[in-house]
Amino acid sequence: MLFTLLLAATALSTPTLAGFTFTAYAPGDHIFDHLKVEAVDLSFTLGFTRPASYCPLADPSACPPGNETVFYNPSGLVSPTFPASPYLTHLSQSIEVPGGQQVYMAPSGQWAYTEAHSDELPVGATYPVWQFSTGAPAWPCCPRKDPRYNCDDGVGYYTYQSPGSGGLFACPPPWPAPAATFALYGNTPGFNLTGCVAIEGIRAHNYTGGIGAWEYT
Repeated sequence: MLFTLLLAATALSTPTLAGFTFTAYAPGDHIFDHLKVEAVDLSFTLGFTRPASYCPLADPSACPPGNETVFYNPSGLVSPTFPASPYLTHLSQSIEVPGGQQVYMAPSGQWAYTEAHSDELPVGATYPVWQFSTGAPAWPCCPRKDPRYNCDDGVGYYTYQSPGSGGLFACPPPWPAPAATFALYGNTPGFNLTGCVAIEGIRAHNYTGGIGAWEYT
């Protein structure tokens, strides 16, 4: 049975409830490893320097930063220590917008999120299941000055568990996008794209900057 996991910092540190960000976990691949996962055009992507976000508040100083894609797990604590329950079954985005935004895996495999104020998933979409493992440290030549990357070691990584074989792929985005940007897809039974690069998983980084954004667009 898969249990939900509240992400708590421990000796084998897992991400905290305060929030966490992701980067691509692709050891040995010096293009994809440590690229930041960013929320862009209702999809999770690689190769962008920041997410697409929006805040309607009249006073900009009252808005969350909106410059990082921040997640949290709303499902509660099963065990305070890893690895008693290394499965993550529900992710949400760290946002202020009423109604929130749900994170899901589309039947096509596209890893995506709903529009603001919506908790209704598209037909056939599922909440992805992720399995946590400790990971390799950052490679020494990670380009720390490139804003597309987060070169910190992180606290471990997650692999996507699918009814099929599982795994993640970085694929050309299904919309006009800048060169060297990618949309993330899970290897679901309905995934059939070509020209993609296999990614071992997503590396988790603890985030202590509060709410990530008003909403992601």
